[in-house]
Amino acid sequence: MSSTERPAGTTADVFQVIWSTLVSVLGATASATLIRRAARNAASSRPELQTLRILDVAREGMQYRCVLPPSWLEDECAHLDELRYFFQGGLRPLLEELTGLVVIRLLERQPGLRRRAIVQNEEERS
Repeated sequence: MSSTERPAGTTADVFQVIWSTLVSVLGATASATLIRRAARNAASSRPELQTLRILDVAREGMQYRCVLPPSWLEDECAHLDELRYFFQGGLRPLLEELTGLVVIRLLERQPGLRRRAIVQNEEERS
């Protein structure tokens, strides 16, 4: 079983599925830029979700490291609503604008993301 298929235990684990998928398709630099912009957009439209302001991607030499809200590292995916809003309100619109539905369709195929309603296809959103 690949890391994108196994059940996730924390919100950070679920975020990792998104990050890994983006990096595999778009590369680390583009993915980091999208994550930063999506987090900023989502946080500005929902001020009560201040944890999204912490979400960032830091460059360390030739590598990127995701800086996640500490609450996302807690057990039991207790903060999935924040991640759900980050994706739906911040990342999805950017992906649709830049890649059409290509990357979104890849994310929709990730069982851990669909099971937790982070991404939804057209039928599920209706």
